[in-house]
Amino acid sequence: RYPHGMRPPEIAGITLEQLQKVYTDHQEWLDSPKWNPFARKLQLPTMYDVVPMIIKPATANTQGSYAELFTQKAVDVFVSHWWGHEFSEFVKALEHAAIELVANELKDREAASLVFWICSFANAQWTVNLGSSLEMSPFERALASRTCKAVVMVMDEQAMPLTRIWCIYEVLRTSVLSLPFYVATKDGVLLGERVQERPRLAQTLLA
Repeated sequence: RYPHGMRPPEIAGITLEQLQKVYTDHQEWLDSPKWNPFARKLQLPTMYDVVPMIIKPATANTQGSYAELFTQKAVDVFVSHWWGHEFSEFVKALEHAAIELVANELKDREAASLVFWICSFANAQWTVNLGSSLEMSPFERALASRTCKAVVMVMDEQAMPLTRIWCIYEVLRTSVLSLPFYVATKDGVLLGERVQERPRLAQTLLA
């Protein structure tokens, strides 16, 4: 067992079932729109809201990560996203992605048991340690871990992940590591391909 806040990124995932429970336990709040002064529109809570309202209260006693509230789990799938996406849509997108993943990449698994690496849940939100270099960052370590079998980019209607440098870096690393790459939305998976076999998507996103 590691000290709180020190669990290695490679084993700091949470299952789809655990993520779904976060949503169902807070569904009334998560399904209630409020004015977002940054987006300047009425919007359902995003990860920017979930961290202070759900994750930090749940980890206040330990000062560690949300993932550390559960037994350690090796990462199956790395999730690339931006925090401004409505959380309810984020969960729906990963539900769709999980169905595709068990049909193609992780055929011996059930969707609910897939372990996702999601930065806000995997990293302690009290003192975030991004590592001394890109190679030692928790993002890189999770993405390049030997158990990680695919990458899912959760996309919103404005394609905001493609404006975030971290997300572009994750696409680059997905290409270099030849991992299957999926783009998921609240309505389904737009596409999924093995970058090793068909690098066109990754190259297009990096252009």
